[in-house]
Amino acid sequence: MHAYLGPLPEKVDSDELKEIFPFYKKRLPLLFIKGPYNLSYVNTRVFRAAPRVDKVEAYIKWLDKIEKKKEGFWKDLGVFHLIQLSRQGPRYQKHMLLVALHFWNTSTNSLHLKCGMLTPTLLDVVAITGLKPIGEMFDPDNCESDFNFDFKRSTFGNYIEDHHNLDDEVSDEEHIAFLTFWLSIYVLCTRSIQVAKHYRTLAFQLHEGKQVCLSKLLLGCVYESLNQGATEMRNQDFFLIIPGLLWLFQLLLLATFRPNLDVFLPQDFQEAYKERSTEGVGLAMLRH
Repeated sequence: MHAYLGPLPEKVDSDELKEIFPFYKKRLPLLFIKGPYNLSYVNTRVFRAAPRVDKVEAYIKWLDKIEKKKEGFWKDLGVFHLIQLSRQGPRYQKHMLLVALHFWNTSTNSLHLKCGMLTPTLLDVVAITGLKPIGEMFDPDNCESDFNFDFKRSTFGNYIEDHHNLDDEVSDEEHIAFLTFWLSIYVLCTRSIQVAKHYRTLAFQLHEGKQVCLSKLLLGCVYESLNQGATEMRNQDFFLIIPGLLWLFQLLLLATFRPNLDVFLPQDFQEAYKERSTEGVGLAMLRH
């Protein structure tokens, strides 16, 4: 565990520790737990939000079709780069994420490390996803569209079959259906193995061109996901399932702890990135 994020303090109540960061004793990070600790969930599929490999090909074909008609619209909306990330994932590094969650403090929404407190910020989200840091606050009640579509078969494969029209045209209904699928499976990562109907409202607003500030929404969801994950791990349930934006937290870890991961930037990219101070090597490699 300590190989990832630093040494474990010898005394929880030491003056040295209190100077580094504050803490609430009932919400101490999991690494402070003493006594027997159940790690049986390590060998289970903790992150159920990751889609099955045999469904990815069908999604990519659907994405390619929609992109041909909506690329310019997506770029104007500011979601194009985030949609492109769905071509690769999410593919979780389970053990790294589980270790990192042991350092997460739910009372301060931060990792408690030897060097101090570390937390995801809005600028982190913007740098990793390419989303805009400004925009309208998402209002689930603010939706003028009256489009509706069938959710009777909402499992991944069936949903794509029902809503992926094989002709070249992209109707409003198909675009909204695609955005709903993308938000549910690849962005907000529902716990269910089905497409979540309640993401349809956000998909409606994006389809209508509303400049929703997705970066702030995702940041709040990251905090919620990490708090939920740390809490469920504390309960030591064998059937542990952690949904949500753990993929974004994973990219943050890769971009932040670059010296410890022993990664390097290929020679072709070193010139372009030598003056940059806001992007880690892991993020640069991800983009290229």
